[in-house]
Amino acid sequence: MIQAQNVGPLDRISRSLLGLVLIGARYFFRIGGVPGDLLVLVGAVSIWEGLLGYCLLYGIFKASTKRR
Repeated sequence: MIQAQNVGPLDRISRSLLGLVLIGARYFFRIGGVPGDLLVLVGAVSIWEGLLGYCLLYGIFKASTKRR
């Protein structure tokens, strides 16, 4: 099943940048263990949502930042 995009262009860019910052912070500040792994996980999910243009939570709550 193909999901319609529900994330607008500014939201997509900010999610992708946030993901890069989170992943970069993990390595720049040398955060190890579970906290570092969580930073990478949240960063990767954020980048993935930015690339796909679909947010699962937006879908659950029937929200959208994309203009129709």
